[in-house]
Amino acid sequence: MTISKLLFIIFFTVVSLEAKIYEDAEDGQVSRWRLTNGQFNSSVKNRYDSDKKSHVIEFKGKGGDFAYELKVNKLKKETPFLSWEMKSSEDFVLIVLLDTNVGERYLIYTPGTFKGYMQYGLGDSTVRGTWKTIERNLKEDISYFDNRVKKVSIKSFVVKGNVSIDNLMTTSP
Repeated sequence: MTISKLLFIIFFTVVSLEAKIYEDAEDGQVSRWRLTNGQFNSSVKNRYDSDKKSHVIEFKGKGGDFAYELKVNKLKKETPFLSWEMKSSEDFVLIVLLDTNVGERYLIYTPGTFKGYMQYGLGDSTVRGTWKTIERNLKEDISYFDNRVKKVSIKSFVVKGNVSIDNLMTTSP
């Protein structure tokens, strides 16, 4: 394969993906996040992280006794790929609510290696207190449990636990 053919394939692949950034924290706001569970001893803040050298969204509270939800404006296009950067040094739960061709479904992401009904472990490295990039193929994740699902789009992203999040985005084919 010639270099020009390889460059054309790479260019076509990059151009064909449409990215949508839902949270990058650079605007200094937290107004997109809504407390859905818990009241006291929980907070969401937009703060500068010196390790990343950028702003991030920081969730704090007593254990997992709180949940913050980021509502996503429904896209007309399918959004099967989700990525985000995160930092945590303790247990967390991330829930992605999906609109699919067979109705609403959800996926749960936790640390460790557990794989159970609609739940995936993201690995022990996600609770080491360092920044980690997570990339998920939501259609593949949900199809493992329900093979009728052919199309997915994200409705919301929920955070439970003391976690910092940045660069939450989707791409679609």
